[in-house]
Parts: sequence; structure tokens; C-alpha cells
Amino acid sequence: MAEAKKKTTTKKTTKAETTSETTTQTSAQNTQTNYQQAAQNAQQNQQYQQQYYQQPKQKYTPGKYNYQVIAEDKIKAILGYIIVICAIVFLCMDDSGKHARFHYAQAICLWVVGIAAGILGIIPFLGIVIAAVVSCAVFVLAVWGIIKVAQDEADPSIPVLGDVAYAIFGSTIEKGR
Repeated sequence: MAEAKKKTTTKKTTKAETTSETTTQTSAQNTQTNYQQAAQNAQQNQQYQQQYYQQPKQKYTPGKYNYQVIAEDKIKAILGYIIVICAIVFLCMDDSGKHARFHYAQAICLWVVGIAAGILGIIPFLGIVIAAVVSCAVFVLAVWGIIKVAQDEADPSIPVLGDVAYAIFGSTIEKGR
């Protein structure tokens, strides 16, 4: 009878070991399956992004033209922000680079907005207030443009007016060296 108990105990140990091994194998298979599913999900996500993600529209950035900003162009661009006639003359000349031409176009747009604000100033009270506010904004934007010229900013556009200037003078800007 003692031998029968030993055999039963041995059988129980064998069943426990078998259960433990089975659990380990199942756990390893589950882990491997989880890794495979994660890899598939990552691949599907990447495919989805490639298929549906669209690059945002590129604004004018001088870096894409591979040109050098020349000191003379900087001086001309700063003069364009200060004196509108300079901006018009320099924009018509062919010796300026695209970066400088973009600044000339922005300066012309700023001057047009400033002149329109001056005309609004003729209207009593409300026109004077609007003209004063717009004139201050034009001054701030002109200073901002001059700072961008001096610092060789990668994106030389002034908010709102940069897009308008490129829309109006785009083909002229592209003629630059």
C-alpha cells in the first residue's frame, strides 16, 4: 500500500509539472501572438498615415530656392519698408533675389494698407479711429518686416500680408535670381 501512495504522489507531481509546462507554453504563445498583433497594428497604422496624411501647403520659404541673401538685398529690402517708391523700383529690377523681392512685395502691400487707412481718416470720428489703429498696425508690421530682413528669417512672411503679397506678386517674386 505504501508503494501505491508513492505512485499516486508521483502521478500528482507529474500532472502539476505538466500543467506548469502547459501554462508556460501557453503564456509564451500568447506573448508571441501579442507581439505579432502589435507589429501588424503598427504596420496598418503606418499604411493608413501614408495613405491619408497630406502634407500641409508650403508657404514661401526662401530655403527651398537655394540662394544667398546678399547684404545689398538686405539694404534694399529695408529701404522698401521705409520708402514705397524704392520697393516698387527694386521689385521691377531684375538684379534682386527672391528673398528680397518677397520683402519688396510685402512692403508694397503694407504701404497700400497704410494709404487706405489714411483715406479712411477723412471720415469724421469713426474713420479717424480706424485710421489710427490701422496706421499703428502698419507701423508695427513694417518694423517686424525690417527685423525679419536683418535676421535672415527662414520664413520672411508677415502674418496675413505675406500670403496676400505672394498671391499678388508671386510671378514677379519667382523671377528673382
